[in-house]
Amino acid sequence: MTEAAVLDALTLETLLGHATDDAITAGDTVVRLLDDTGTICDLVRVSPAPATPGAFHALQARLRSIRPDPRGVAWQYWNGRVWRHLANAGVDRSPTSSETTPAG
Repeated sequence: MTEAAVLDALTLETLLGHATDDAITAGDTVVRLLDDTGTICDLVRVSPAPATPGAFHALQARLRSIRPDPRGVAWQYWNGRVWRHLANAGVDRSPTSSETTPAG
């Protein structure tokens, strides 16, 4: 790992820490879109933070309907302590019968 890569990672961590702290202080939360390597593709502040199952379902539906970065695979939200999985990116696709029926 290069010195520049370490500095970039520290900068990102600091900025993300400030964003999450500011959001939680205001009663909001932050959601992030990750690619398949765990790299952040998008970061969105959500106001107010969802507090009920219905609010979480509405946020999941909203996030599934958008895909701001084609590399994104999963949305996570900051719960004040840790990042938690919220939704897969993009529109959910139901498996076809050939995907669910064993061959043979």
